[in-house]
Amino acid sequence: MPVVGHAFVGVATAWSIPPGPKAPEAEPGPSPGAWLAALVGLAYLPDIVGHGSMLIGLGDARVASHSVLFALLATAALTPFVARGFGVAGGRAAAIVFGSVLGHDVLDFLQGSDRVLAWPFMDHRIRLRLNVIPENAVREALVFSVAFVFFLVARAWLGKAPPFGWWRRGAWRGGLVAGLILLAAVVSHVSNTLREREVDRVQDALRRGDYAEALARLDRLRLWPTMRPSSEVERLTARALLEKGDRAAAEERLLAAERAEPDDYRVVADLALFYASSDAPTEERRQRVAPYQSRLEREFSRRRDVRRVLARVAERLAASPSPPPGS
Repeated sequence: MPVVGHAFVGVATAWSIPPGPKAPEAEPGPSPGAWLAALVGLAYLPDIVGHGSMLIGLGDARVASHSVLFALLATAALTPFVARGFGVAGGRAAAIVFGSVLGHDVLDFLQGSDRVLAWPFMDHRIRLRLNVIPENAVREALVFSVAFVFFLVARAWLGKAPPFGWWRRGAWRGGLVAGLILLAAVVSHVSNTLREREVDRVQDALRRGDYAEALARLDRLRLWPTMRPSSEVERLTARALLEKGDRAAAEERLLAAERAEPDDYRVVADLALFYASSDAPTEERRQRVAPYQSRLEREFSRRRDVRRVLARVAERLAASPSPPPGS
């Protein structure tokens, strides 16, 4: 996701569309600093909701928060506050909120991120083939620094008053809040990047058969700041334990993954495959698999690979009871 880009869009929007005038009896008028902070916050809102939900233990809401439905709900919820707080007409306030939130997804697309815009009605991910915005944070900052200069030049060329004169009263407060939002985005981006790299190293270790290294790295990943265990860490731990032949410990980790994120498709699929390939009698295996098989058919029927997973489950149930090296 763009780190600096969303802040640039928020600042540019705030400078280009100042808050509306209030009635004389409503003095003092809207604070330019508060308007700046509000617009930058709106520009980051999908990430604030998506990453914040994980930190407070509500699960990963990034797919939902980067959808058109979320933009519509945010517009309905926040428009009255923007209109009343900053003296902006209702229609204009709605356009600002909707454009800011959905514009976040546009920037993500331009950096090559995939998004499920039609969630929860469709799970099709959309991705552009061309990365217009560099993924490297330093290069991205350079690109948007140049864009900001062009923005100021364009304003001057169009005869607009320099925005700096407008940002006198209370501007530093809004700038401080906007800076804190940007700092939180940078920290979140760096943290996610480091975590993803560590997950990649775990998967490399699993492919090499170095399960001791994989388990050691997974133990470190559990220390990552969050108020809720990660189903991904538990799933990978189960895979490493299963490859080592410790099915009992692997089952514990898979059940821990289910407790962490019971609606995670990958967890449900892994448990179905795990119980289907156990060394228990066929009838017992069918009973253990049935709830997960039913969920795959009922709740995840729109997943592209669910039919392949169900076919693998059926094959393992039909096979003689003997544990495979891994699921």
